[in-house]
Amino acid sequence: MISQADNLVLQSYYSVSLIAELRNNAFLESHYFESMKFSAPWIKEEIKSIGVDNQGSLLMSLYAMLVVPRELIFKKYPDKVDDIQRFLRSKCKITKNEYGTQIESIDILRHIRNSVSHASVAFVPNSLVVFSDENFKAKKTIEVELSLKYVGSFLSALQELHLTHIKMNQKSHGGRNDC
Repeated sequence: MISQADNLVLQSYYSVSLIAELRNNAFLESHYFESMKFSAPWIKEEIKSIGVDNQGSLLMSLYAMLVVPRELIFKKYPDKVDDIQRFLRSKCKITKNEYGTQIESIDILRHIRNSVSHASVAFVPNSLVVFSDENFKAKKTIEVELSLKYVGSFLSALQELHLTHIKMNQKSHGGRNDC
């Protein structure tokens, strides 16, 4: 039997995977979606207009892959986390840094996680995501921009981390993830 914490991580990740597969399989263009009845029909129209992979689904995906598993996964796989950190350092632009530290020593992943956990994320349409992390006690803010062209690679790196955790979890539970 897996722990409650692992169960939440797995189920959150599976939900993110479902959204990705709905997009990959053109669910919104399917007969099934067309025939669905929504209790609020206007929501169906809004979903059709924004698509499955939209700003809200990105925020939910990042929450599921950054905030929910933080303590459970990130400390177990430091090499993978370091790889993600290097990727972010090479692709992100720091637009505001009241900490005064150089990019090499900034824990960009932590700041993005904090930004996502507080829903302090903004989008420049068809361009980039802006993550803002404010430390109210220290009265310091950092803002990080990530071009939308790198968001997929970022999500893929987080996915690889989750899949590593799932595989390790399956090994320790005889090939199953009992949720």
